Amino acid sequence: MHATRYQYGVALTPERLRDKARAAKALSALASLGTVAGNHGRFLFDFAPEAIVIRLTDDPAPRLLYCFDTPDGGKSLSADALLRRVEAGDVAPKELLLGTDDGDSVMAKAFSKLNVTVAGIKATVKAACDSINQQLAISE
Repeated sequence: MHATRYQYGVALTPERLRDKARAAKALSALASLGTVAGNHGRFLFDFAPEAIVIRLTDDPAPRLLYCFDTPDGGKSLSADALLRRVEAGDVAPKELLLGTDDGDSVMAKAFSKLNVTVAGIKATVKAACDSINQQLAISE
């Protein structure tokens, strides 16, 4: 049986889209992944994100790609590389939103201490979409 975590990064510049209103829709779709190839009746695995980090910035360097790790053999998630970048001032806490299914985790508490917004996955995506739409002056 194959059950593992996947990690991928996406960068999006709304001004480069034909329709800027699609930026928030694309983010919402990414956070609501359903089934992927191989997910069928013999093996049902939830591909919904366990954690998501969103950075709303004008910085051309993402500085958060592949930031997640599993320090204890896959039992929990950490994002120590990203934490170090926030502590060093390379990533501003106000630019980050962390969504997690465990708000009491060590990772969530560490980001909260640095004044990074931490919430559930759906609430984080909604906050990011609202912020994008507000910045682009898009009304839903």
